[in-house]
Amino acid sequence: MCIALDCSLTAAQKESHFTHARRCFEQVVSLQPSEVKAWLEWAKMEEENGELVRAESVLLRGMEQCALTAESEALIVKALRVEEKCGHVALVRHTLSALRHVDLS
Repeated sequence: MCIALDCSLTAAQKESHFTHARRCFEQVVSLQPSEVKAWLEWAKMEEENGELVRAESVLLRGMEQCALTAESEALIVKALRVEEKCGHVALVRHTLSALRHVDLS
């Protein structure tokens, strides 16, 4: 006897899960705005869900909140990659020019 279970989520259920996850990330970054990993994980979720513009927005917000340190370098690199994927070449250039005089060492 073979029983097939359909465990896939409907589009509405998936969106509900992402909405809940976004609220959770909002809470985390409001409590710990300089937590680079939280910003990176949130952006990763958005990117994996095909929401590149949202991922870009999250990363740019994270860059505003986090001091420039060796740890936040990962945030900057990820933001540049997502900006490039979005085709926002002017924004990539702007971000790089803003970092030209910053010592990340």
